[in-house]
Amino acid sequence: MLRDRGQRVSLSVNGAAPETTLLSNAWIANGCYSGGGIRSAPRARLDDAALDLVCVAHTSLPRRAYTLLKLRSGAFVDLPHVEYRQVRCVEFTSETPVLVET
Repeated sequence: MLRDRGQRVSLSVNGAAPETTLLSNAWIANGCYSGGGIRSAPRARLDDAALDLVCVAHTSLPRRAYTLLKLRSGAFVDLPHVEYRQVRCVEFTSETPVLVET
């Protein structure tokens, strides 16, 4: 966490023009839980025919630590540096390698 500098990515949602942003993390989810019971997309529903996109902007170290405290419950999505929206399709691109977990 101390060495994390965020990742600059271009993000295209539903075929719109790409937006460039500096992210700490992002989830594309169909369900509300990810590894170990973390509510990474608490509003996601398996039967709504949509994907939930959760983007966490890269911020200061204290703010990132505070975000982690709210991660398991899913309350982090209400923080001002977190963008949460439903999408049909999303494409991430980056000039440098980006770690991906599926």
